[in-house]
Amino acid sequence: MLLRSRSLNKPPCNDRVPVRDHYLVRRLSGPTAYITMLIMILSSACTGGINQDPTPTPPPEPIQQSVEDRQTAEQALPTSADFDSSFSASPFEPRNAPEEDSALNNCLGLGPTAVHETARAYSPIFTSGAGTRIQFSITFADSEQKAGSDLAGYMQEGAGECVRQSFLRQLERTGNPTGVAQSRIAPAPGGEEASAFRLVLQPESSAPRIVDLVTAVRGRAEITATFINVQDPVTEQEEDRLIRLCLDRLGG
Repeated sequence: MLLRSRSLNKPPCNDRVPVRDHYLVRRLSGPTAYITMLIMILSSACTGGINQDPTPTPPPEPIQQSVEDRQTAEQALPTSADFDSSFSASPFEPRNAPEEDSALNNCLGLGPTAVHETARAYSPIFTSGAGTRIQFSITFADSEQKAGSDLAGYMQEGAGECVRQSFLRQLERTGNPTGVAQSRIAPAPGGEEASAFRLVLQPESSAPRIVDLVTAVRGRAEITATFINVQDPVTEQEEDRLIRLCLDRLGG
């Protein structure tokens, strides 16, 4: 599949943020470490209006968390029953990345995530064969307006470059020099309520990894899905099916 062309007229974000912790690879080793690391990178992505000075800002105090929102998010996530028998599931262990969250949010023109997030839930990592990895998260914002503005942030020109620069910064920290190209996927899996980017990562000594990052919104709920495969992307039909499944479970 040919990647769609991209047009970015605004200058890219800065390439560096303060490095305090090699959290991405601390417990990872062996041939699956690289792909698992990518899932960790993408699960922390957020969105909003482009800002060309992504200097991290101090983290704010989080708002009150909602048990009801968390339960709704957990019930909407994909489970093993939503995949064929070639897939297996393993627990996903999120690791906080406050410096990079802040840098990415600032590049996208957003304020800190914690002041608007009432709940967050993660799916397991669904694995098939040697290269396919799929992982979801659902976050509830404190208003539909906030969730809608986040999606609009992903749709704005230049957002893909912010995501690409975030990848590059974190890959530099791990000592894995990698070329990263990005393009917008249109139409996005999930339809008009979604936005998507494709990133092609080319390590120096192995096959390219195709990473599709999809964001979709239903009401106050924001879905982030990561689809990773070696050489070829996960099929459009499978990505669309899983995104719409979550949207349907979240209701109207």
